[in-house]
Amino acid sequence: MSNNEKRPLIRRHIALEELLQLATPDELVAISGILLDKANDRLLGDGSARQRLAQCYEAGELYKVVDEIAFEIRALGSVSLASLLRRGEPVSYDEVVRDVASELKIEYSKADSTPVIEGKVLEMLAEKLVEQAESESQRAAESRFGWARLNTSFTSLLGPLSKLNPGGSGVGGVLASAAAVGVLATLPLATMGAVTAGALAFKNKSRSELQGLTTIVVHIARIRAGLVAADHEDFANRLRACL
Repeated sequence: MSNNEKRPLIRRHIALEELLQLATPDELVAISGILLDKANDRLLGDGSARQRLAQCYEAGELYKVVDEIAFEIRALGSVSLASLLRRGEPVSYDEVVRDVASELKIEYSKADSTPVIEGKVLEMLAEKLVEQAESESQRAAESRFGWARLNTSFTSLLGPLSKLNPGGSGVGGVLASAAAVGVLATLPLATMGAVTAGALAFKNKSRSELQGLTTIVVHIARIRAGLVAADHEDFANRLRACL
């Protein structure tokens, strides 16, 4: 790719709006469904963006309201932040991601970029999923009818995750965590909210929007990770073609 093209070689740091423009229709539906859920009503600003979002959601034309989706994500993230009052403007997406990470007790530094912190959220979710899969497998092995129950349990949503650490030696290893993060990209979009809520066990009753907001960050992180992986593969293919 020539240097004068606008698209970066690896799309790791592109803005929220551009990420949403590159999302699939199903991904936009999943994110918008969370934003339009009555449990995620927000206080900031008027309802014009939300109204347009709802209309296009019903019409199946979410690609027309990408900016509104981005605004609603930032507005939902502004509900409980100290920076709520900004002359009607919601907080940045970077602040939303940092707020989610803080609520999940994820360590990060001021120097960490948005994609880095998104990755840490994915890593925590992946590790929790592996832990749950191991726990389910252990209980099933100890139960007379365990394997029958396992087929319809939470583990059935995780698929290959239950096989990432067959030795049962914990999930601290780099290989197990990295493999789990890769598997997250294969989980059905329809189950992501339930999987995220079940794995991270939200306990902050004063922040009802946290569950939906965290699931949205997971969706955005998956979209970004998919683009970065595709760009790396494209670069590697072109490099091999030059050899």
